[in-house]
Amino acid sequence: SLQRQGLDASAKHLESVERILNLSWFVKATAQKYGSKPIVERVGDQYRLGREFTSLYGSYAAEHPHPEMSFRAHVDDILATGLLINRKHYGSGDRLLPGKLYSRKDACRLLNWKQNAESTIMGYKVDKHSGTCPIFVTYHKDPDVDTRLQYGDHLVNRSTMHWFSRHGRTLESKELQPILSNSVELHLFVKREDADGLEFHYLGQADSTDAQNTTMRGNNGDYLDVVTTDLILHHPIPQEIFDAITASKTVASVAVPHTTS
Repeated sequence: SLQRQGLDASAKHLESVERILNLSWFVKATAQKYGSKPIVERVGDQYRLGREFTSLYGSYAAEHPHPEMSFRAHVDDILATGLLINRKHYGSGDRLLPGKLYSRKDACRLLNWKQNAESTIMGYKVDKHSGTCPIFVTYHKDPDVDTRLQYGDHLVNRSTMHWFSRHGRTLESKELQPILSNSVELHLFVKREDADGLEFHYLGQADSTDAQNTTMRGNNGDYLDVVTTDLILHHPIPQEIFDAITASKTVASVAVPHTTS
């Protein structure tokens, strides 16, 4: 069984896997890219391969002149590669592992969201269905980023992130209530800078404490309402990850124009 293999067999998890394999988890454009036809569908209490997928997968006979070029061979290779990577880097599990790198898309999938919402997670987003809220922090902001987005998020120590909400929020903001009350799971993801790409270090689950109203500087010298809170991680992050995140921002080299006399 899934549970004997150490995998999550909860109803929400199984529903999440089903929505990914029947493509309803993806936005329409992505589902179309994958063919818009379910890879797996549920009939009653059973799962079975989608009709068109089954037809393609079984359309190459054993005596096919180039079996390594078949659709079936490509599918088998993808599955074997995915399982190997999972065994090697994620302990054959299906949960977020502190210290590993994940994208926003990965977080939506592994936190069992009904649909991929990576493009609408502006720093953080509460998902009522799964009861989770991933929080994404870019530790060193690029200097050309809008002043209103230059939040002062920082690691106080290996267990605490001093975190800023979006501006224009106060302690009374409805959006923040699940976060400040810890009525949803808070999952903290941090990367050093935008140059590091789309993936973030997963630091683990955290609890919010000591929330306060404060202000931050706006574009025109004005001040904007914002809420700060300390996110206390359930487990301290390793020193090497703490050092990697808090290290000085990479400075891009500047090309010197070549001139000739």
